[in-house]
Amino acid sequence: MTPGGELKALLGSAAGRSAVYALLARCFRHPAQVEQHPLPAPAFEAAFEPAISEHACSLRAGAYWAHEQSTLFEELVRFYEHFGLARAEHAELPDHLSVQFQFMHYLAHLEDEARADRAAIDALTRAQRDFLERQLRRLVYAVHGALKSGDAGCRELVALAVSCVDAEIARTSRAARRNPDIPSTT
Repeated sequence: MTPGGELKALLGSAAGRSAVYALLARCFRHPAQVEQHPLPAPAFEAAFEPAISEHACSLRAGAYWAHEQSTLFEELVRFYEHFGLARAEHAELPDHLSVQFQFMHYLAHLEDEARADRAAIDALTRAQRDFLERQLRRLVYAVHGALKSGDAGCRELVALAVSCVDAEIARTSRAARRNPDIPSTT
């Protein structure tokens, strides 16, 4: 099976989506924060740590939409709090890409837990679609466009994130067409 085929297979179930999102959240954290990170710290820092490398792109949405930062943070915190989540004292800021993928991991996990509850699954699909369209897609495309690193691992990681988000937007859009109670936010 090709990597794209493997991704498509994993995204075919809520449990698989949860695992993919958890992996992406882990991969976009600094290697010093994660055991057995797939990227060496120097490559990660050169690609994603603007405080360390002038050519690095930020993994924080606020870096791309500074004029919207207070609105951005408010909206993100509302998403998280709506599902009973709060920021831990030393956690990444709410606009960090790893936090956004971790949130999608949580929503997919809730969807997996709600297997037989169609109303809950529909509500979670709406939440996923809304978050993907309003937050995560914008950020992964901003990171993709700003990435200057020539490191193959970093480039592949960002490409995987874009592919995953695109596939998930397509999935939630199909769900909305099948169920008109799932409105579009675009």
